[in-house]
Parts: sequence; C-alpha cells; structure tokens
Amino acid sequence: MPLVFGHVVASCSLPRLLQPCLHSPAAKPPGGAGWLHEIKHDGFRMLVRRDASGVRLFTRNGHDWTGRFPSVFPVLPRSRKA
Repeated sequence: MPLVFGHVVASCSLPRLLQPCLHSPAAKPPGGAGWLHEIKHDGFRMLVRRDASGVRLFTRNGHDWTGRFPSVFPVLPRSRKA
C-alpha cells in the first residue's frame, strides 16, 4: 500500500491484524477541552480492510465477516486505489 510523506512515496504491507480502539466505561465523562466522547451503542465494531484482494470487514477479534454485511459495501469510499 503506498504511503505519501511530503513528496516521497513509500510502500508497505498492512499488519495481519489491526486492533480497533475500544470504549472505556466511566461514571461520567471527563471535563475540559480536548476530549472526544462516544456513546456506546449495541452493535459491532468493525474494521474495513482494503488491499489488492478487495475490501473485507473484520471483527475486533480478527474474524472475517465480509459476507455478513453486503449492504455496507455501496457506502464505502471508492476514491483511492488499493
């Protein structure tokens, strides 16, 4: 996958498994500037992986669930080549 650093383009491969950020439950959200809050909804936290073999969806435990969510693919960005 090409990476662009200024005017230099480098190539690297994706790690076999990426870990998504998980929520941290708290009694109340922290105050002050610089915090981003996310409401915990029921559902799945998925990672989208796009490489030369295509686009796939993975669970946070690395299970390929591409076939379970075919309706997601029409809304995925297609502006960049793998």
